[in-house]
Amino acid sequence: MKETLLPELKLLDRGRVAEQILVDLRQRILSGALPRGAKLPAERELAVAYGVSGATVREALRALATTHMIDIRHGSGAYVTADAEQLIAQSLQSMIQLERVDVHDVLGVLTVLNVYSAELAASRATPEELGGLRAALDRLDEAETAQELESCLQTFLLGLATASHNALLVAISKFLISLQMGIAKQIAAGSAQTWKRTVGRLAKDRRDLVEAIAAGDASAAGTLARAYHRRAFQAIDAVAN
Repeated sequence: MKETLLPELKLLDRGRVAEQILVDLRQRILSGALPRGAKLPAERELAVAYGVSGATVREALRALATTHMIDIRHGSGAYVTADAEQLIAQSLQSMIQLERVDVHDVLGVLTVLNVYSAELAASRATPEELGGLRAALDRLDEAETAQELESCLQTFLLGLATASHNALLVAISKFLISLQMGIAKQIAAGSAQTWKRTVGRLAKDRRDLVEAIAAGDASAAGTLARAYHRRAFQAIDAVAN
């Protein structure tokens, strides 16, 4: 893979030089000037280009790696990853912890997102995606262990989000779905019986939702998704209490 050049580098102001390099590289990544998968020039080349020391460049690159903008591969170099899902997950996790967001508020937001996903999926889901949703439900019905049940349910919910074909919606939903699975797993305490009983209560709701999406009925899909999540959270509360 060819290294990506950095033309027209800006002159740096004195002070907080590493931060200025970070901001400049980050902007180039977000603008597409440094596309995902591109290899950055070597540290020594960046140091010469910016007129700074190698240590300053390393500081900037480490900060970019911490925020999932690049991946530093020892012996190979630094590559642009710009993992949107990781960026969103990191920001949301920090916000939830900082603001002490209540679990029910998190799940409430997930309900809204999944209703929207279902409505969009009714007009955007491909035959392959519909097949994937039905297959996930078939595996969910047959699952026996807590791990299998959790995996199949997560696959179904992620499939629903993916079928919306809305990149932002998918990224946010993935994080919240993962959070929901963590909450459910903690409540069930590894009990396959608890998982199966809770999941089984909503089997028909999930099937009806998929069929509404397959029929292209956005209104029905949204209504069913809302009802499904309301019952799902009631089931979680029932187990927790």
